[in-house]
Amino acid sequence: MKKNHIIVYLMAIFMAVSITFNTAAYTAPGEVEYQEGLKWLEKAERARGSFLITATSEVERERRALGCFQKASQQGLAKASFEVGLCYVLGRGVAKDETKAYEWFHKAEEQADVDELFIMSEKFTRSYARWKNTTYLYDNRAWSGSLSESFNCIKKAAEKGSRKAQFMLGEYYSVGERGIVEKNEPKAATWYQKAADQGDEVARTKLNALLSRGVKPYEDCEKDFNKYLKDAEQGDANAQYEVGCCYDSGRGVEKDYKEAVKWYRKAAEQGHAGAQCNLGYCYAHSQGVEKDYNEAVRWYRKAAEQGDAWGQNNLGWCYNNGTGVAKDEKEAAKWFRRSADQGNKNAKKGLDALLAAGITVEDTEEDVTRYRKLAEQGNTIAKKQSDELNKKGIKASDTEDVVVRYRTLAEQGDADAQNNLAYCYYEGEGVKKDVKEAFKWYSKAAEQGLAKAQNNLGEMYLYGEGTEKDLDQARKWFRKAADQGHAEAKRNLENMKNK
Repeated sequence: MKKNHIIVYLMAIFMAVSITFNTAAYTAPGEVEYQEGLKWLEKAERARGSFLITATSEVERERRALGCFQKASQQGLAKASFEVGLCYVLGRGVAKDETKAYEWFHKAEEQADVDELFIMSEKFTRSYARWKNTTYLYDNRAWSGSLSESFNCIKKAAEKGSRKAQFMLGEYYSVGERGIVEKNEPKAATWYQKAADQGDEVARTKLNALLSRGVKPYEDCEKDFNKYLKDAEQGDANAQYEVGCCYDSGRGVEKDYKEAVKWYRKAAEQGHAGAQCNLGYCYAHSQGVEKDYNEAVRWYRKAAEQGDAWGQNNLGWCYNNGTGVAKDEKEAAKWFRRSADQGNKNAKKGLDALLAAGITVEDTEEDVTRYRKLAEQGNTIAKKQSDELNKKGIKASDTEDVVVRYRTLAEQGDADAQNNLAYCYYEGEGVKKDVKEAFKWYSKAAEQGLAKAQNNLGEMYLYGEGTEKDLDQARKWFRKAADQGHAEAKRNLENMKNK
């Protein structure tokens, strides 16, 4: 080997050794004090289990540990700030004080890098698990508030660009965590998007699932909200309703039930049926306003009288249960029927339950047909009621003959008949149930502009009945029906936004 090559080789070895030595010798500011604090805590732990050492000695050792951690924290060491927070939580060397504990934890979160944030998050999560497990009821490492701090660490790490944390934050917002964070799918979409942009394929899959249901990332919802707000402030009732929905669901703005009530009221007072129904719901459930069943009934009634299917359904349940109004099952059946006729399945269940219990209203052929179907399912009350109505001369409609009439008219292009024929196929009334045929006839009626058929077709696309599930098509047909004032279609559109 040539001399100059040997020199270069030896210099390379020397530099490698120097780098290794310098790296090993490096100590982060505050690390010495931090390690000293851990030693004092270890001594305090040993003192706790010894009869030969006084309690005063144990407390003094904890105080010394706390002092070391505070000195290390002043030098910017995140884990030292974390330990000071724990001292305040657990009363180690200082009186318990959760307010000060939070201050130290937040300081630690600001000082920490991504890796340290994950370590702290894991410690907080373990602490919460210990607190929930009664086996660790007296464990001084357990603390009920630690789960919220774990979430804060993940959020900080996500904001600093950690792909893993961004995905985890998306998971938090996707399902919610009681007392920590409310479910907010637009925010989940935002964080899944950030993780996906860094190559996280699981996050991309979850993002696509949200987008397929019409959920927009939070930033897009903010743009929609600002547009609605601008129009709402000009007095537009539809925009006021949309602003209320945004505040109600946290879509594009932080959830605020009081603000939701404020905007629902503005729209409701202008006669917006959806806003009237939602305002009634707020009164019924003490959501942003003091609970008042009488007010709930008043607003439900206003919505119901305008043909809003959910207003009719909710008013029906108020009469059914005697909530905010005298119990009146016949009146309940009336409103259930009107809602059910628009396709509200919740109202249909309520109506069937009343009919099965022998409650009648407006004795009609449709009543007897319903009774007959219930009787065929073994309901003896329904059979008795059907027999009594037959004695009065009110017969069940011959659904097979009706289907023939519907088909004749439908083939001649009558939109109402096409819609009714589709309903018969969908429910299996007078003909074998066939959702594909139902889809076919709903399509024909919808294409002629019949609003209720457009809504029904939207529901077929929404649930994938008789056709492939297609949310874009569902929105298209709901919007066409809603533009004609169809209340249930408006509700369906709103529900798709909140999914």
